[in-house]
Amino acid sequence: MNGAKMPEKISPEVKKLWIKIRSAWSFRQAAFSNTLTLLSPKESNLLYDVVKLTLFKNSIGAIIKEHPELREILKNDEDRACMYAIYDTLSWKLNRREDPPKDMKLEVNTKSRIGRTYKF
Repeated sequence: MNGAKMPEKISPEVKKLWIKIRSAWSFRQAAFSNTLTLLSPKESNLLYDVVKLTLFKNSIGAIIKEHPELREILKNDEDRACMYAIYDTLSWKLNRREDPPKDMKLEVNTKSRIGRTYKF
């Protein structure tokens, strides 16, 4: 998205953040929320740039095919769900949002009532 190309490998800093946040997510919601809240702006942006790559994909296979560097941290559907939860929190914290692909917008708008569009 936005023409930015991810590096071939996930940086050690991102791996460390992922492990910390993923374990908090497995523990309980309050720990997860507090861990994300305490991230610095730099750490938040680093993590956001990784988790946004998982959006609008139908499966882990589709994510890995498009971004093989995520294979190191994306192992199962629970990891994927955690990434969505991270995105929800960080998009609000950083005031950043990713627009869905045009074909997805068209599909949602086609299913909505005539004259109304769904706002992402």
